[in-house]
Amino acid sequence: MKKPVAIVMVLALLGMGGCRVYQILFPGDEARILELLEKVDEAATFKASTKPLSQMGNAAELAGFFTEDVEIQAKGPRGGMRRISGRTQLQQIAMSAQSMIGGLDVRFEDVIVELGKSDDEAACRLTA
Repeated sequence: MKKPVAIVMVLALLGMGGCRVYQILFPGDEARILELLEKVDEAATFKASTKPLSQMGNAAELAGFFTEDVEIQAKGPRGGMRRISGRTQLQQIAMSAQSMIGGLDVRFEDVIVELGKSDDEAACRLTA
């Protein structure tokens, strides 16, 4: 009687392990977006000692994560909404921010990913 229980437990563990390996090898769209957002917050982070040429490169790297038609709606600390339309505007704002503030450590939290109807469309709501 102990042998069938042990076999069932081993098969269950192998099944769970197989599912996890599949998720690692073939992540879903939401997992890929979350991974991309981790890279975006690293690209948006900068130190006060960043040189102007590096600032331009950092802003270009950040903008490179987005498509030309990106739409970002950001709520400011005083509650006002700011809309960023397009990769070029995002890059310009990133360069301005780097020259105006001493440094920035960006972390995205409370991320909610909403996949669109087409394969190349998604919306993310998050706290930065």
